[in-house]
Amino acid sequence: MNKIIIILLIGLFTQVLDAQSIRKPWEEFTDQERTDYVNAINALSTADVQNLATEHARLSNLGIHTNSQFLPWHRIFLEYFEGLIKDQNPYVSIPFGIGTIAGVQVLYYLKIVQVVI
Repeated sequence: MNKIIIILLIGLFTQVLDAQSIRKPWEEFTDQERTDYVNAINALSTADVQNLATEHARLSNLGIHTNSQFLPWHRIFLEYFEGLIKDQNPYVSIPFGIGTIAGVQVLYYLKIVQVVI
């Protein structure tokens, strides 16, 4: 598992991002921002999407969601994913949602993949 984290970190530091990531709820995205985000997702190569899904499944099977390495791994994973979509459009950021679980307000990242509008 340490190898994949190092690989993802190297990928993050070697990517050149042309625009700062500004994260906000999906509900606050303008129509143009939503269109840009969906287009960037749809422009990802099948190989990129498959690699992300495969690695996520592999680490999930190893218990990444239930151990102390979850938060740093998840941040790296999302930043890597965001780098891939920024390769398509440098002004796109990952939206998040705001919800309530057991009376506590939580933030969550939306999983919007292959959406056609």
